[in-house]
Amino acid sequence: MQTRCPRCGYKLADRHFTKEVREHYPRAFAPWTPEEDRKLVELVQQQSPIPEMAKVLGRQPSALNRRIDVLKIRELAGCLPTSENGPYAGLTAQEPFAKK
Repeated sequence: MQTRCPRCGYKLADRHFTKEVREHYPRAFAPWTPEEDRKLVELVQQQSPIPEMAKVLGRQPSALNRRIDVLKIRELAGCLPTSENGPYAGLTAQEPFAKK
């Protein structure tokens, strides 16, 4: 069963979808905690790749990119790769334009 957001009408994922995503990313769709924010800042400062951060934090790569923008910390490590499947996946911020 799918429902819609009361504000914008966007279709929300059903519970089955959420359960499947959480099998891979246990913290998916959960509110961010201050401890997770601190860990994310630490990982960005260490210039960890997004896929590695996703594993450590149990969050989807897209959620990490959104949170990095919300916290305005992208500049801490320069240009981070934004997709785990893109041409720059797995690269650190030190090498954002080097192709695999």
